[in-house]
Amino acid sequence: MQQIFQTLNKAYQNNEFESILTHEFGNYFLKLRSLSRTEILRQLAQSTNINIENVAGRQLFEFLFCQNIPEAILDAFIKQLYHDERAERIGNEDNLYTQLYRLQVFDWGGFIRML
Repeated sequence: MQQIFQTLNKAYQNNEFESILTHEFGNYFLKLRSLSRTEILRQLAQSTNINIENVAGRQLFEFLFCQNIPEAILDAFIKQLYHDERAERIGNEDNLYTQLYRLQVFDWGGFIRML
């Protein structure tokens, strides 16, 4: 699995997404990559009972990839994470609207082309 990780990671760094998407472990790699923040990867390890006590933060992504977590478990974790983050955003929506209504001018830095 480590060699597969190295191959996919190199392709990712070189923006070779076609080769990632056609690889047997490509989707798995991209799903884990989407969780690349150390804090979230630690939550994933905890929820799957994977011991990461001696794994440095920088090696966490590769380590978890090599554990070959079943994709159904990974999908369920991602869905739960999305659900939790969405609930938090909904809780903050009223405050966001209040702050937006307080703005006198919203300079979004866009470019308007006049014909």
